[in-house]
Amino acid sequence: MTTPMNNPKILDIALAFIFHKHPAANNKAQAIREMSDEELAAALNEIVAQQDNCPRTVSGWKEWLSEEIK
Repeated sequence: MTTPMNNPKILDIALAFIFHKHPAANNKAQAIREMSDEELAAALNEIVAQQDNCPRTVSGWKEWLSEEIK
C-alpha cells in the first residue's frame, strides 16, 4: 500500500484553468465564490479526483483557500 502524496500544489495545477478565469479574485476562496455552476461542478469533481493531493485538515484547507492564485 502506498502513502498518499498529499500535495496541494498538484490540486492547484489541476484547478489552475478555472482559477485563472477569475483574474479579479485575490485568492482561491474568492475565485470559488465567483464560479459558475458548471465551473464549481468541475472544481468539485477535480477535488474528488485529486483527494490524495488535498489538504488533510481544516487548517490546511483554510490555508489553501486563502493563498493567492499563482
